[in-house]
Amino acid sequence: MSSPTQTPAHPCQGCGASVEYTPGTLALRCPYCGFEQRIAPPARPVREFSYDAFLAKPRVRALAPNRFTCPGCGARTESDALSRACQFCGTPLVADTAGGDQIAPEAVLPFALDRNGARQALRTWVRSRWFAPAG
Repeated sequence: MSSPTQTPAHPCQGCGASVEYTPGTLALRCPYCGFEQRIAPPARPVREFSYDAFLAKPRVRALAPNRFTCPGCGARTESDALSRACQFCGTPLVADTAGGDQIAPEAVLPFALDRNGARQALRTWVRSRWFAPAG
């Protein structure tokens, strides 16, 4: 059985493939045709929230049903159970319960460093040997 075709979350305006973020830039680049799509700046200022304030909040387990997406036939269903079988094709389904205390982001900031810049910064830090014992 073939998997269902998915539409890319961010389609390339040149060829329709999925574009990828290019670290160190403010653009999404298509790995196939090379088309670059600029990332628009946010319309409002990005606020930073206190992580300590988040940790101080009481933990509440969401009572919403678990959502299942079948890897076999692509069917989507909801249930209070943690595991079950797909009602259409019988594929075993297991709920992902790891995301209980996640924070929904208001914005995503792009990386300022590309791969080579990050490697150079790591090399400089390792050469500083600040973590090595004295003497």
